[in-house]
Amino acid sequence: MAEPRGRVSDMLEAILAAGANPNAWSDEPAGKRRRHYHHYYAVLTLASVIIRGDDPRHLPLSTLLQLAIEESGVVNKGGSSSWGGLGDLHRGGRLHNVQLLLDAKADPNKASEPSPDHLPLLTALQLEDDVLVRALLLAKADPNIKRTDGGDTPLHLAVRSQLYKSCEMLLRAGTDVDAEDARGRSPLHYAGAGPMTIINSLTAFGADPLHTAPRSGETILHTFAACENAIPDTIDWIALKAPQLLSSQPPPTNLTPLHVAAKRGHFSTCLRLVDRGADLNQRGGRNLRHTAITLADKRGHHELAKALYHRKTMMCTATWSEWLRNPTIQTTIAFIAVMLWLNRALLYDLCLDIATWWYLL
Repeated sequence: MAEPRGRVSDMLEAILAAGANPNAWSDEPAGKRRRHYHHYYAVLTLASVIIRGDDPRHLPLSTLLQLAIEESGVVNKGGSSSWGGLGDLHRGGRLHNVQLLLDAKADPNKASEPSPDHLPLLTALQLEDDVLVRALLLAKADPNIKRTDGGDTPLHLAVRSQLYKSCEMLLRAGTDVDAEDARGRSPLHYAGAGPMTIINSLTAFGADPLHTAPRSGETILHTFAACENAIPDTIDWIALKAPQLLSSQPPPTNLTPLHVAAKRGHFSTCLRLVDRGADLNQRGGRNLRHTAITLADKRGHHELAKALYHRKTMMCTATWSEWLRNPTIQTTIAFIAVMLWLNRALLYDLCLDIATWWYLL
């Protein structure tokens, strides 16, 4: 099947074949490029941009490769676009333009100005485009680049967006599997929402399940517990892989993963952690005052607090006073009391039996 082509693609190929600089800049202001290229004279403008080369007179400046990738994102998910751009309306045509520039030795590690974070590989991951990621990695894009804002590596972005194919490609390209972002979190910290295939890939390439953020002391399980859409499989995996993390209480918060989940009201995560051995009696917080139950209740997650309380009393780890405050136990006692009151003869016999039993002791 022939690759989608168009006027701009043909002109771009011809100009590059004539020796034009593939690392030239576009000085079109952000937000104006796509409207500008919608018109027929897009070809002439593109030619003038390439011929000008590295023109430092205008800001912001975007490399042609960056511009081609940004424009490919216009139709990344919809399949068609109402705007024109550095390519054709068919997404394949836009990818063709990216490949044309890469084949002409466009630098995949050259950032656009004024921000050093405007890098082709990071943009491709933000667009969630595995095909672009593959093309850039084959062109020797650096898999270990970091954003200046937040310290994310390409692998952090891929894991957070659940891009399994991109994760695999980055890992095979030699990315640092335990690289830390500005918060000290490794990519594995962001895998709580799954899928498990990503976690399996990370650990197969040596990701450390015991990795701890240096400043906060946050473990992988703490981050999973804080994840709103964490899936049970990931909680089970880390709890079985590193059960000692269930009781981990890094200062200064001194919160266990169960405390973290209870504080945020993550119902299913809390129950899963309890099933895996988290201690409902363990106290945390700055003054070690709160159990997961009291912390959930304090934060207004009353149904969660009731569920944890019920789970605690049913597990026979509660004190007598806690047993008596259990709604199920209270209902049972009330029912027995009413039945005995209605049958006083039975109540008399029961009291007599209790007195006899007590005397014999």
